[in-house]
Amino acid sequence: MRELKNIPYFMIITTILSSVMSLYAPLLYEYAPGFGCVPTDTLMNGISYVSIQGFLTPLVMLVFVCLTFRNVKQSRHRVVSIFL
Repeated sequence: MRELKNIPYFMIITTILSSVMSLYAPLLYEYAPGFGCVPTDTLMNGISYVSIQGFLTPLVMLVFVCLTFRNVKQSRHRVVSIFL
């Protein structure tokens, strides 16, 4: 039951992370007539893109995969113990 109490916290953390992960684009790009959207600071844009898309997104996905795997494992254990 303790895990069910943590769900709102995980939802808040996920919402904050996804908001932060999508903020870098409006902050680091501007519209240039004739060129479209261009980065204002190419080094910071590259660093933020690699850190967010390369590390944070897979890390969040890994956390949720591990939590899902643990949940399936626990529910399977409960079902097996009920039928035995």
